[in-house]
Amino acid sequence: MTFNIAAVLPEFETQLIGDIGQLKNVKQTAFAWSNTPFSIALATGPKYFKQALANPNIIAIITTQIFSEETHNKTVIKTANADELFHVIHNRFPPVINNTKAYIGENCKISPQATIEDNVRIGNNCHIEAGAYIGSNTVIEDDCYIGPNATIGTQALLSKKINGQNRHIEHFGGVLIKTGCAVHASSNISKAVYSNHMTHIGAHCQLGIQVNVSHDAYLADNCILSGNVSITGRAKLAENVWVGTGSTISNWVVVGANALIRAGSVVIQDVGENQDVSGNFASPHVKRLKQHIEQTHAK
Repeated sequence: MTFNIAAVLPEFETQLIGDIGQLKNVKQTAFAWSNTPFSIALATGPKYFKQALANPNIIAIITTQIFSEETHNKTVIKTANADELFHVIHNRFPPVINNTKAYIGENCKISPQATIEDNVRIGNNCHIEAGAYIGSNTVIEDDCYIGPNATIGTQALLSKKINGQNRHIEHFGGVLIKTGCAVHASSNISKAVYSNHMTHIGAHCQLGIQVNVSHDAYLADNCILSGNVSITGRAKLAENVWVGTGSTISNWVVVGANALIRAGSVVIQDVGENQDVSGNFASPHVKRLKQHIEQTHAK
């Protein structure tokens, strides 16, 4: 299916600026910073609008406001319903780009009760248990363990209001699991939203039982997520982060290298390198502990 964006525009009140002819060349939806050519991006703030303008891979932009007089030969679609228009286009015109080639390496132990979809690449010496589901566009590198009933490459919850109704936004990307990872029983890793993007699990990461990693999250090498941890969409963890049992890290949050997230924490803002945080909402652990002790003694 080709991107016939012009057919969608009459459903919205829009203003078209710049090189209108670019619309026929759009191949997929994408982030403003995407490295995939011929993409259309949503950019409703000045930071992402300017980023999309400077990115040669973005040939069309949907926005609520023009943040620059120079459009750099791109098509700019201005509308009050920018988010809705962008996701209508995203859902209606799935991309045909798919670079993952099916392959299973040597010395793999894969249960006959596991489900492996098309376009999955599995490296050498991998062990995949019964009940595991590996969705399309997943790459699993060497020496990885996927536990029973783990699900990799699923659709995550991403809902938008379209014509007054909640609509699921389709995920067209994939999942990359680097060398030496373990994904334990009943954990889930959802695929990225845009084609040619990957939810990323770094080398030697360990995901405990019933961990959920949502779309477009990024885990650098050597992260450990204890049981029942939730990493929400587009959160980013640097190297050697430990996340304690039952913790939640909110979307877009960045956690610095060697940080310690204590059990049961709810992290809603960035955590710096080597920080030790706890609580709901998470704050520096030692400070919180001292406050708790002081309050306890005061009673």
